[in-house]
Amino acid sequence: MTQQETQSEPIDPLWCLVDPLTVRQAAALVAGADPTLVRFDANGDPSHFENDSGLTDSQGMLSVRIAFAALVNSINAGLLKATIRRSAWTRGWDEEPETNER
Repeated sequence: MTQQETQSEPIDPLWCLVDPLTVRQAAALVAGADPTLVRFDANGDPSHFENDSGLTDSQGMLSVRIAFAALVNSINAGLLKATIRRSAWTRGWDEEPETNER
């Protein structure tokens, strides 16, 4: 998959209905890429594009990395409102609300 093929993949217009978006999805869309094609590495950083055939390409990934960094930094600085969710396994406790919190 070449950079031109990656950039020419049409973004499904139904993405405008997705609310809320994850930071990963938003970064891909801001960079002009279909979120379903973007893969992330073990550190959670944008790594490469992968199409339905399993072909991968890292060309053009710089835009996704920049958008991802900008969103994460804005959230961490309190400039962009976001709900931060972590898996219960990572935090070591259950995310389920208490009975009186429902």
